[in-house]
Amino acid sequence: MLVSKALKPKVYLLSFLHFFVDGICAYTIFNRLYVTESYTVIILVFVIYNTLAFMTQPFLGMMIDAIRKEKLWLNASLILLLLGAIIPLYTWVSLFLIGIANSMFHVVGGKYTVALSKDKSAYLGLFVALGASGLAIGTHLYTPFLLPLFVSITAILGLICLCLKDEYREYPKQHTMPQLLGTEKKYVLILSLAVTIRAIIGKAVPPLFEPTTFLLVGIGISSTLGKMIGGIMADRIGIRLTVWITLPLALIGYLFFRENVVVYLLSTGLFNTTMPITLFLSNQNMKQREGLSFGILAFTLFPGYLLGDLYQYLKLPIVPLLLVCMGLTMMIILGIDRKMRRRTIC
Repeated sequence: MLVSKALKPKVYLLSFLHFFVDGICAYTIFNRLYVTESYTVIILVFVIYNTLAFMTQPFLGMMIDAIRKEKLWLNASLILLLLGAIIPLYTWVSLFLIGIANSMFHVVGGKYTVALSKDKSAYLGLFVALGASGLAIGTHLYTPFLLPLFVSITAILGLICLCLKDEYREYPKQHTMPQLLGTEKKYVLILSLAVTIRAIIGKAVPPLFEPTTFLLVGIGISSTLGKMIGGIMADRIGIRLTVWITLPLALIGYLFFRENVVVYLLSTGLFNTTMPITLFLSNQNMKQREGLSFGILAFTLFPGYLLGDLYQYLKLPIVPLLLVCMGLTMMIILGIDRKMRRRTIC
């Protein structure tokens, strides 16, 4: 879809909804579905939820790109989410509802945001950013009023989104979806590797100070700010300069100052500036497939989390991981950005 600027208020609302959607999912899992003495159930909940929430996104993206009806998908995602969170259903039913709802919301919200962004990264940074804070608060804060508050605000924002008209015009009708070229597929797969690397570092490089609840929430907020600032920086000073400024500083902070709270939070923010950049570059290679573009990169997050957890569990050395991962991330982003700019010039 080609979205007009009149849709901008809806993208802002979807960005705030992202905060509450992720917060509701995290709260439901940690304060209801994880309340059991069975480690088997806890492991299954973790694996099934993340599989539903992340790894179904490419398939839902293809469906939404083909069927369209974005408002319908958005409404369905919020209804399923609230049903799974509010009603005390059987554990696996609730898990399925919130997992699919999360996946569906991310794809359709990403589709709106990607289409509005066009040649900008700032909107992408805003949409993906607030989910990290919602996830941190829903995971680490337990207060009886938190879930009712999040549910109420989600319902209100959802109703406002329902009332807003989708002012966009469709792409010219085609008998089939446009076929991706070999180079475009290759670029998206390589960008997916950068997303996996980011997830690995997020899990495998913990702080060396004792993380209190306040600091754990602070890490989520730092990640949020980094994603928002990364999109703005990429628009203002360009992708290359943004990467050269943020990633080396993040590497220095992670290598030498992980015991320092302020530096660790700053490093986390700096490293997450690449999130909107990878989304932007992927979208530039997948025109008319906004949902699939967003879904593919989300798909690779969960394997990265698992690899990061395994790396930390095995207590493998952090320094080689950081040097290799940071170097690969810079090579991937700078290399694809350079090739795409050459292609545009030609």
